[in-house]
Amino acid sequence: MDGKGKAVEQGESKNFVEIEREDELERAETNNHRHATDNLFMEKKAITMIVLIEMQGFAKRQVQQQEVVIGELLGVSTSSVCRIIKKVSLHIAMLSEEFINFPSGREELNRLKEEFFAIARFPGIIGAIDCTHIPITSPGGGNAELFRNRKSYFSINVQAVCSPTLKLTNLVARWPGSVHDSTIFNNSFLRAKFESGEIPDGYLLGDGGYPCKPYLLTPLLHPVSRGERNYNLAHVRSRNPIERCFGVLKRRFPCLSIGLRTKTNTSLIIIVATGVLHNISILFKEEEPLHDANVNPHPYDEVNQPMAEGNDRATGAAVRRAIINGIFS
Repeated sequence: MDGKGKAVEQGESKNFVEIEREDELERAETNNHRHATDNLFMEKKAITMIVLIEMQGFAKRQVQQQEVVIGELLGVSTSSVCRIIKKVSLHIAMLSEEFINFPSGREELNRLKEEFFAIARFPGIIGAIDCTHIPITSPGGGNAELFRNRKSYFSINVQAVCSPTLKLTNLVARWPGSVHDSTIFNNSFLRAKFESGEIPDGYLLGDGGYPCKPYLLTPLLHPVSRGERNYNLAHVRSRNPIERCFGVLKRRFPCLSIGLRTKTNTSLIIIVATGVLHNISILFKEEEPLHDANVNPHPYDEVNQPMAEGNDRATGAAVRRAIINGIFS
């Protein structure tokens, strides 16, 4: 073979190698694309499953266990499932302004007053307020003990206000378990709205853990007269919706009762997300979940609060006295 033939042969050999390399690159790109597509498909399946699970009550198990189960079912890593759960929960929690809001219009406030009045003939009530503790694992770090409550377990102390239908009209989930109920309320936007007159009239009903204010009525510690006893009885009955609300919320989303084992910020997001889903459930008139003795492994649910300092502040006590004398005596 002459030099020209060798050159052609070398050239053809070179071209063949280049074609093989191009084919390899093309196959690699195709495989990468297929791999990325498969991952995206699995992620979408995981998101769909997680949404369905969250709509049904965050799986009736600890969220950490939920992550493992979903990962095993779909072949997705636990870290990916954890990331997706946080993403989905965040998007649900971002709907809180739409689904959890305290009414300020006259028509809505009057409707609430009528609904509460029908319970125990207590006039002017527009909400029942209380706090509930959501167990969490120790967040670690220098501030971990701030989350240890009076019952010695770690928790988030969550403030809520509800209507007689158990719809949440206010939800504050950002305070560690050691913080007192009254401190949470005193630092809340809801209190600021009452103080500024943005909420024009009406009363909240709170327990003895709150200071008595012109817009937040508490029970009498030692009722003596018939009017005082009648007031306390009507107060207890009218405030009962918030106790029922917490019970329904924790049965509907057992992870709130069993405890959250996620990072603290993720736990806060999940709490708000469950509040949104709770209100959606009420909107669509879903039946209340049945009582389940296995849902709450803790022998205690709520943390008993001491009487707040200055409970009988002059203006609040005066408003309460006027109601007792004018309505219940």
